[in-house]
Order: sequence, then C-alpha cells, then structure tokens
Amino acid sequence: MPCGCSATGGPPASWVQGDSVAWTVSAPAHPSASGWSLKTSLRPAGAAAVVVDGVASGPTEYRFALTPAQTSAMPAGAVAWQTRASNLALVETIAAGRSLSCPDLTAPGFDPTTPSERMLAALLAIGPQVMASGYASMTVDGMLVQFRSLDEYFRALASTRQQVAEEKAALSPCEGGTGARGNRRRILARFTTP
Repeated sequence: MPCGCSATGGPPASWVQGDSVAWTVSAPAHPSASGWSLKTSLRPAGAAAVVVDGVASGPTEYRFALTPAQTSAMPAGAVAWQTRASNLALVETIAAGRSLSCPDLTAPGFDPTTPSERMLAALLAIGPQVMASGYASMTVDGMLVQFRSLDEYFRALASTRQQVAEEKAALSPCEGGTGARGNRRRILARFTTP
C-alpha cells in the first residue's frame, strides 16, 4: 500500500458508469467503537471529487457505496481515490489508489468512435465534392476544415487513415484492434525442407 497506509480494501479496480458500486475497508487501527469514522474521496480527472461516508459494518469494517447517479456523473477515465479516518482532531490517510470509470455503452448519445474515425468518415463523405470542384469545407467535432486543392485533401485523407490504423493497432484484439500495439518490425519467415 502507498504511503504506509494501514487499511485494506478500497473501491474496485473498475466500474461502468451508471452501475451501483460497493466495497468494504478493513481498518484494524481505527475501530468505530473508539469514535473513528471513515470517508473515501474519489476524484475523476477534470471533475469534482465525490465524497462517500463509510458505514460501520463490524468493529473495524466499514462499508462504502456509490449510487448509479454518482457513477453516471463521473466522466469515463482514471479516478484517484483516498480513504481517510478521523476521530475528533485526528485525521489519517489510511488507503489510496486509482480506479477506472468505464463508459456506459448503452447510454443515449454514446459514440464509441474516436475523433480520428469521425474525421475519416467526414473526409470520405466529402470526397465527391472535392473531386468535382477541387474545394470543400466541413466541420468535424466543432472544427472547421477547408481544402483548397486535391493535393491537400489527399494528404489529409492519407494522414487520417494512418492515424486510425495506429489507434486500431494499439487496441487489443478483444477491443476490436489488431493487437500489434505499434510493433512494425515483425519478421515473417517460412521454413521448408529441400
């Protein structure tokens, strides 16, 4: 445990937005009968902290829970957390770590495509217009993109295709990627007998 923390347990390694999340912390040095109480603060990247009070569920066990509304409000990504014990004027950090808030794939408006994939789709959609006039403009993710020549368009198309391919290669096969993780130095060999 980091920083010489004295408790075991904490939020799970990951959860899905909109799910209920519960965990137990064991704090032998901080029994509830002696007046100790526990709070866990969870801070998602770029968002306000969510503070959850522990409820004593045994002499040195405390139960914590996040509601579906609380996990829905947390943006997807890394969540740093710490559990603190307090008793009158004494305050101690007894556990800390990181968890992952995963996106709810069933949420209305969820778009699993990356910005590069959206840019590639837009480039392919305006291709006929560029071919006909040599000029086109479009807006993708709030960004205005203009092409004044076929050369500019084809450079952007090639670059975006490469970026999408690299993103796919960085994903594992179970995530829909190739699993290559950017390894471009593969050597394929065939051994035959004469």
